Amino acid sequence: MLKRFVLPVAAVAMTGFLVPQAVAEEPAAASQCEMVQVIESGTLKWGVNQSYRQYIFNKKLANGNWKIAGDIKEVGEKRGKDFYFEVPVDPKVSNLEIKDNKIVEAEINTKDSSIVFEGHHGSFYSQLHNPYVTTKDNAVKASVSYVGYYVLGKNMTEYKDADRTEANKRSRRDTFGEVTTAGWTLNETAATLSGSNMRYVPQPKTKDNVIDGVDVIFMGQYDGDYNSNLDDVKVDLQLKKVCKDEAEKLKAEYKKNVELANQKAAQRQSAGRTGVESASSAPTSSTSGFNLSKLWSTILSHSGLGLDCVETCCEVGDDVVDGFDADGESNGCLINSCG
Repeated sequence: MLKRFVLPVAAVAMTGFLVPQAVAEEPAAASQCEMVQVIESGTLKWGVNQSYRQYIFNKKLANGNWKIAGDIKEVGEKRGKDFYFEVPVDPKVSNLEIKDNKIVEAEINTKDSSIVFEGHHGSFYSQLHNPYVTTKDNAVKASVSYVGYYVLGKNMTEYKDADRTEANKRSRRDTFGEVTTAGWTLNETAATLSGSNMRYVPQPKTKDNVIDGVDVIFMGQYDGDYNSNLDDVKVDLQLKKVCKDEAEKLKAEYKKNVELANQKAAQRQSAGRTGVESASSAPTSSTSGFNLSKLWSTILSHSGLGLDCVETCCEVGDDVVDGFDADGESNGCLINSCG
């Protein structure tokens, strides 16, 4: 009777040796997948422009405020140098191009958010949505989706709610900040980018009495030279590794999502300041007939300031930074009038 079990037991014993060998081959097959780094999560930190924030809050100038909505938070004192808006990166609409362990190109988009600026008793109104950063080699560009309004032949301080119509709306995604940096810092699990000394770069068609594109939301104040420093921008990314095939699928999805984001920005509607989206097409972003010197004269007259402020604020011992004292209050001068 024992002989009947000799062969089966031997077969079972041999099977025991064979099974581990078959299992051991699976990791070897998986290791043949080429692994690449992709974005898992991250944050973008940017205060936009300190002097602009101070201008909005200044009681003798804009006497305004701003409101945030969506996936965004504020860090620091609103008029301070170290203040910034923090928004989470959206991996679905972001992408890194990595060659030889170096990020050579990137587009970093963020999740849905909005900052609505108001001032001059409601006459001034603009929206900034979903800030984003693009890089190529060491060049960094900071951008936003925006909504602004322009009425031909009408000063900004005279705008009313009735002026905020589709015909007067200027809306799209655009760049206004640029800087050259040392580039990205990259390791196995993270990537960081610091854009210091960023400068405002006006749209090519913004000149003389014409304001074009994103320059509308800043009233054409910045010409790239005068008072055109922007706040530092910082991006922190957490990375993960996936098979190259999966990474290619993610890149295809990214391109599709960016196109949808562009369409959304072009169709953004803020009818009656409700933030409602509309499927109608946005009008052209070009504006004309805007007289900046006349605007500033109007601002001065509304705020009760005189042209002699240039002399009074530059007296010996007066602590002046961009037209504001050490506490961030106006010293009665135009921005940067005392240098």
